[in-house]
Amino acid sequence: RYGFGEECGITWPGGVGTDGRRLLAFRVTLRPDAIPTTLVIGGAGSVAARVLGEVTGATLRELIGAVLAEVPGEG
Repeated sequence: RYGFGEECGITWPGGVGTDGRRLLAFRVTLRPDAIPTTLVIGGAGSVAARVLGEVTGATLRELIGAVLAEVPGEG
């Protein structure tokens, strides 16, 4: 968990990492200099949603809820 997630009590893993390798894995859909950026990764490991800039807890819950609603047996 990093930053915003810690402040909001989010318990799922964050994907930032410390050396940038995880971020660069998404360089096709996310420019490394487009920070802050929040990615919601779907069940297949692809980018299901992207928010460039600040994201609110309500927006994050809505995006994650939408992704979970698409996964059989989730949400």
